[in-house]
Amino acid sequence: MLHNIRTYAAIALMAIAAQAYSQPNWTINAGDFEFNMNVIGVAYVQCQEATDDGDMIGAFVGNEIRGVQYFDVHSNQRNYAYLFVFSNSFSGDTVHFKFYDASEDTIVDILQYVIFRENQIYGNDATPFIFTAEHDPLQLKLSNNILPRAQQVGNLISTLEVTNGKGIIIDFRSEWINDNYGKDNSLLELNNNKLYLKESLLNHPGDTLKLHLKIETKGQCETDKIITLLLQDITKTEDGQQIFDPDIEIFPNPATDYLMVRSGTTFDQIFIFDPIKLKNHPIKMNKLIDIRDLNNQIYFIRFQKENKYWNRPLIIIRH
Repeated sequence: MLHNIRTYAAIALMAIAAQAYSQPNWTINAGDFEFNMNVIGVAYVQCQEATDDGDMIGAFVGNEIRGVQYFDVHSNQRNYAYLFVFSNSFSGDTVHFKFYDASEDTIVDILQYVIFRENQIYGNDATPFIFTAEHDPLQLKLSNNILPRAQQVGNLISTLEVTNGKGIIIDFRSEWINDNYGKDNSLLELNNNKLYLKESLLNHPGDTLKLHLKIETKGQCETDKIITLLLQDITKTEDGQQIFDPDIEIFPNPATDYLMVRSGTTFDQIFIFDPIKLKNHPIKMNKLIDIRDLNNQIYFIRFQKENKYWNRPLIIIRH
């Protein structure tokens, strides 16, 4: 596989020199070295796989550059770097890496390192070497963190969303951490990053639920998050009947062209009510709602469950 490797290395280095990117100024002369090896890999930056042909990986021994390559080989819908690493020692050099992020024009350290060995190959197309850049902490967002105590068992409580250091939503998997920080984990079911009520909360003591989650991403990022859900107590009307005010999230509000509605409560129907034309516009929860046909004015979003209704104001403003 590695016959004529000097020719391949020269071609790779010429290809790098031909690229029109301004940074970084990593250069190497393969003829200055006696031995070489390969690292075939993909990179993850801020827990997201790199897909820019202008991204680069640099190999270093100490502060001396020993290899450089773009992530410009496309295979399996991924961007690979076929990196040649050079040395004048047959084996033993500790090789560390730096990553150039073309979109941000920044250089970041890679967490992994390898030991140089002549003709060694780290990674391949099927199981590439993973270059993982240092990253900012992952952020976890819940679509809802207020839970009516009278919520029905089996209802969707909240949807989890994870963003990286750039604020980009990324794929992840989650699982419970059952310890003192997650003492209420057993009350909820975690399924496809959604929380469902597993047991009735009518007799639950206290005003909060304490949850503890482990989060992992494809980019080998891992963290744990402690979540607090607020319980909304049942209240009573003047005639003594029990009611509750459902948790409802409408965003953005004021709105212009689109909006979304979220709630931990399941309603029989939802619609936007026009108080001027006295018309109802049916809508669906957790879906992007097109409101471009509605005028600039105040509307009401009405939520119906059995014979009960709840109204929330909606303001539409376009300049």
